[in-house]
Amino acid sequence: MKGARRRGDRTGPGPGFRRTAVAVAVTAAAVVGFGGALLLAGRGDDSQAREPYPSASASASAEPEPPAPGAPGGGAQQDPDCTASFRTVNSWQGGFQGEVTVTNAPSGASSGWTATVVPPAGARLTQVWDGTLATTADGRATVSNASWNGTLEPGASVTFGFLAATSGQVGEPSATVTCAATAGDS
Repeated sequence: MKGARRRGDRTGPGPGFRRTAVAVAVTAAAVVGFGGALLLAGRGDDSQAREPYPSASASASAEPEPPAPGAPGGGAQQDPDCTASFRTVNSWQGGFQGEVTVTNAPSGASSGWTATVVPPAGARLTQVWDGTLATTADGRATVSNASWNGTLEPGASVTFGFLAATSGQVGEPSATVTCAATAGDS
């Protein structure tokens, strides 16, 4: 008989094809979903996305350096002040996405910045974008500027994002943030 298939004949894909196709579809959906979450999280020019909600902000002033002995002009440059604010972008059981905005003081330009992020107990920053991450054993994280966003004019801001892993649900994610800026050439 022409066209009749006998038991054991294989004219289509192998037995693992269906499982592979499903795994690829699930992986693709997860990647697209995460990318969509980042897009909806305010990574564009949407003014509403830049409002800190909820906000837990702190500011820190860098201590001025003492004058260097024999330095021309009577002393060394002082580090300009900066402020840092935290915003929760998204949260889920076992982690959250946060965003920190570093704003330079209006008094002078900076040539670099460093932000300290202290997440809630049991949380740890695992990934950062638009900055360089260093963490300590207690979960405290130091984020330094990337090569392209360290120079800030007076009053200018830069934002970096991060992912944090938590041990279970921590309620409303929070972080204490402070910053310091390096004086730029005037």
